[in-house]
Amino acid sequence: MVIAGPPTLAPTMTTATVAPIRSLFTLGQEANPVQVGQGLWGQPVAYVPGQGIRNWVRYFFP
Repeated sequence: MVIAGPPTLAPTMTTATVAPIRSLFTLGQEANPVQVGQGLWGQPVAYVPGQGIRNWVRYFFP
């Protein structure tokens, strides 16, 4: 007499693409391309092309 266990089924995998959760509101900066560089003390700073004065301030004040 052979006792059989419960049948085993292979799990089905879906290949759905999952998008990240979007924020509830934006401040209008999502359209600007960002370049990461170093600030005055070596800390990472996000520079935006076309914003010369703001990039200068970002360089000196982290």
